[in-house]
Amino acid sequence: MEPGDLVKFKNSQFQREKVNTSLYTSWKDNILNLEHTSLADMVKMAKDNYGVVIEVQNRDALHLTASGSMPLTDVDSFLHQIALIFNVELTKENNEYLIK
Repeated sequence: MEPGDLVKFKNSQFQREKVNTSLYTSWKDNILNLEHTSLADMVKMAKDNYGVVIEVQNRDALHLTASGSMPLTDVDSFLHQIALIFNVELTKENNEYLIK
């Protein structure tokens, strides 16, 4: 292996590929790099990392994707960034979020 290599084990075989390493290491600098990341994946990240309940009314929006980078701070800022990136409406009631 060389810097920038990623090795995957799939179908009983090892596969080596070149990757953008910042996609895997930027979290340590409180930055999230996105590469064709879907709204569904972003919602899952929010649930997994912040323990929040999120309901998405517009199920079609879950397939939208985004690329770029965004700062990682608190849950409200994270979800606000998601709303801006995917052009969706975000509301909060109690400890639950709703994406329209």
